[in-house]
Order: sequence, then structure tokens, then C-alpha cells
Amino acid sequence: MIVPGRGVMSIAAGQNLRPTSGTPQATPQEIRAVLAPAPRRSGPTWRQFLAVQAHAILAIDFAHVDTVLLRRLYILVVIEHDRRRVHLAGITAHPTGAWVTQQARNLLMDLGERADRFRFLIRDRDSKFTAAFDAVFTGADIRITRTPVRSPPGERNRGTLRRDAAGNASTTS
Repeated sequence: MIVPGRGVMSIAAGQNLRPTSGTPQATPQEIRAVLAPAPRRSGPTWRQFLAVQAHAILAIDFAHVDTVLLRRLYILVVIEHDRRRVHLAGITAHPTGAWVTQQARNLLMDLGERADRFRFLIRDRDSKFTAAFDAVFTGADIRITRTPVRSPPGERNRGTLRRDAAGNASTTS
């Protein structure tokens, strides 16, 4: 900022950085009093949405398990929110978009008539969830809801899954 009547060189040197007389200074309380509060969003909060729609929500994500031979396996996990029932949709060392899409088809077949009650699928923005994957669920009238960027909704569940997998089975593939 260049203050009229004060040289650029003196400001660059760190001199005369105090406001000139007549420049009003506002306290944080005065600024907050002038600013309007942020408008409320229309519609329910995320927590309210989950509570009301729990019976109609599936969530899908990847977890990984490191084997005894130091290989990493990826587990495609699907959770029914109302029952907290976990489906292991598939396990592979190299997940691809085509593989994930086939696991989605298999899941809907396994759910059978129960698939009709689900209306929402929550997933992250992983590139393995392709348009073909989304089409499998939209064809079953299930709306895809992507989590916000850098949102860790399943971190606690992934940790539990890893501990259980490590404690219950020694994977050697």
C-alpha cells in the first residue's frame, strides 16, 4: 500500500507503517457488528440427512490390507447404513474401473430384492469409480452422492477392518 505524501522507499524500508492520523481503526467487535452473518443453507444438514435417510443409504469405499509377504490387497467394502452391515464386494491386488464396475453389478445381484429400498450411494472421488460404475447404480434408481474433497468419512471403519483382517486371517497371497 502506498500512502500519499510518504515515499515508496521509506515504506519499503519499514518506516512510517503506522496509519496516518485521520485513518479510522476498527476493532474486531466493530467489524463483526457491521458484517451480516452468513446465510443459512436451505435444506437439512449432512447429519440430519444421514439420520433421516439411513435406511436408504449404501456407502462404498476401498480399504487395504498388507499381507505377510508384504503385498497390498485392496478390499472393496460396502456398508448398509441402517443396519451397519458390511459387504465385502471384492478383493484384488490391482483394482481397475472395469473391476469395480463388475463388483457393483455383483453387489446388486447379491442384494436381490433388498436393492429396491436403497436410494443413495455415498462414495468418494476415486478415479476407479467410473461413469460405468455410476450407471450400474443409477440404472437401479440409486442416486450417487460423492463425498467432499479430502473428507475422511470411513477412516475409523477402515482401521477396524484392517485390525480384524489382520487378527482373523493371515493372508499369504
